Amino acid sequence: MTALVLLHKADSIYDDEPHLVYDFPKAYLKAMLEALGDWVIYYEPVKAGARGYFAVARIDRSFPNRAVFERPVIERLTSRLYRDTAFRRKVREAYDYRCAISGLRLRNGGGRPEVQAAHIRPVERSGSDSVRNGIALSGTLHWMFDRGLVSVGEDHAILVSHNKVPSEVVNRLIRPQGRLWLPEDQKNWPHPENLRWHRENVFGQVMGEGPTPWD
Repeated sequence: MTALVLLHKADSIYDDEPHLVYDFPKAYLKAMLEALGDWVIYYEPVKAGARGYFAVARIDRSFPNRAVFERPVIERLTSRLYRDTAFRRKVREAYDYRCAISGLRLRNGGGRPEVQAAHIRPVERSGSDSVRNGIALSGTLHWMFDRGLVSVGEDHAILVSHNKVPSEVVNRLIRPQGRLWLPEDQKNWPHPENLRWHRENVFGQVMGEGPTPWD
């Protein structure tokens, strides 16, 4: 039985990350406590166009003003195309169409931004379509990120699997500062838990090389 419908939007003032945590005002604490163990539905409001329910979750436990979820992706009630389009647009806008690892903002021959929106924690691994689970990357760096050749440290330092990535590639593709280029709005920065998950589950796992800080 579904007890609650929870609103979520990428620019929420609360520290929401759908597959990790849902933050809420103290006034709703009683309702959340009463719903422990029940299913909830996430609803994403938008200013115009399509809107709908996009995920389900079960309330696992809570502490003051916060409820934590373990969310299996059971069913998406909006089309996959709509979710992908919204995620891609929001992430690229948040990063001002600039690759977060190279720092470059490139456009193709038609004037369209070359940068892609990459999931930090993949959807198939229970990752959300929130901006804080996204990072703007060029095509090559998106491929490297997904395959564990590069990652991001807790302090936003760019991590490189040096034994698998030639130094000339590093010199050409990694920002000289050695740190991620972040959105101007801190609310759109990658969620630390998503970055931790990538370091522990993707970085070095596919290619067999552990984390090495960029220097």
